[in-house]
Amino acid sequence: MLSMHNKKFSSWGNLQSIFPTVIDEAKPEANSMLSYGLGRSYGDSNLNSSFLISNNNRDFFEYFDEENGLIKIQGGVSIDKLLQVTVPRGWFIPVTPGTKFVTIAGAVANDVHGKNHHTDGTIGKWVTNLSVQKSSGEIVIASPKENQDFFNATIGGLGLTGHILSVELKLKKISTSYIDIETIPFSSYKDFILLSEQSKSFTYTVSWFDSSSLSKKNFLNFKGLFIRGNHSIHNQILSTHTEKPRLTIPFYFPNFALNSFTVKAFNSLFYLKGLFQRSAIQHYDPFFYPLDSIGRWNRIYGKRGLYQFQCTLPFEFAESLLIKINAKIYEYRSESFLSVLKLFGEINSPGLLSYPSPGVTLCLDFPNNGKQTRTLITYLYDLVTDCGGRLYPAKDALMTPEHFKKSYPNFEKFLKFKDPKFESLFSQRVLENL
Repeated sequence: MLSMHNKKFSSWGNLQSIFPTVIDEAKPEANSMLSYGLGRSYGDSNLNSSFLISNNNRDFFEYFDEENGLIKIQGGVSIDKLLQVTVPRGWFIPVTPGTKFVTIAGAVANDVHGKNHHTDGTIGKWVTNLSVQKSSGEIVIASPKENQDFFNATIGGLGLTGHILSVELKLKKISTSYIDIETIPFSSYKDFILLSEQSKSFTYTVSWFDSSSLSKKNFLNFKGLFIRGNHSIHNQILSTHTEKPRLTIPFYFPNFALNSFTVKAFNSLFYLKGLFQRSAIQHYDPFFYPLDSIGRWNRIYGKRGLYQFQCTLPFEFAESLLIKINAKIYEYRSESFLSVLKLFGEINSPGLLSYPSPGVTLCLDFPNNGKQTRTLITYLYDLVTDCGGRLYPAKDALMTPEHFKKSYPNFEKFLKFKDPKFESLFSQRVLENL
């Protein structure tokens, strides 16, 4: 007998709430279901209003080959828990997103990328085996050599091929839990490109820029910080970072708390901090997961929630597209609280619906100001996809079927492996009539 109960769910963007029935495993008699991890997707790609399969009880380690760095874990194990076990033994997750509070099943389902995409690709490149339960109850074992097509559909498949029970993963050998980092200020998009080209020998690169510094005179001029790093060679300390967030936002901020003035103030302070920390040796936790130090930080945006916009701009159109994007943001006076630029590399993912592709990836946060914000983001979506760019489902709440088709030309191949009963609010929206 499966345990079942109803509970309120919302994604990290807090744009909508649902009250599905929660179950422990795939339920063949259910018409519609979806796996659910720790709820860090921003839009609705992790939501199903009928049945959600909880991964809370599937967080065990099945085996760990410490000599070769091969680990098999259940889908509900978080990156945080994984690192607590592997780092003291000299192994690190090969690719990580910007939060450690995601499950490994969620990381695989979204084929997450990180600061090292140009050197190591996505997490899917490092997955050696998957166990997936379909809605019928059948369990499919898939790998790059066994059931390869199903494997490729599941990597980055947004949980739509079935419930990921376990993941076997090849880890990265490390001798220290610290990162040698350099922070370099820049003042234009051309500076960012030059720094990216000069930093190919660094394993990790990312840049932040101040969207409130945009000027009508030149939308390619903006101040920012380019951050690059490698696993440190200056010490041999292997330690995890297990302390709780230093600060937890106890309630939703009022909507007026986040405005042009506070965004500009935050960006100015962030920039000044970077100027005083040009070179540093930093523990991996604040380097990879700076926002994890603030519990429930999404409440800063208030009960209205936030839209996160992330896209990839093809290299040949990146400069002209960025001018148009920044001009529209300036026109709408919609400064982003946190703005990120990075170059994606050429390493292909096995995933049919994997998001990263060669080009410039841009990520912006916008408070939900209703129709104005939706109109802005829809305009940006049209702009990007009309030029061959790509949108990120894990961050999306507004993508149309047309946007999806343009972003993911392999969608027809993927549909052959989609489980007919595994659905999300996102898939119901973008796969309609496809």
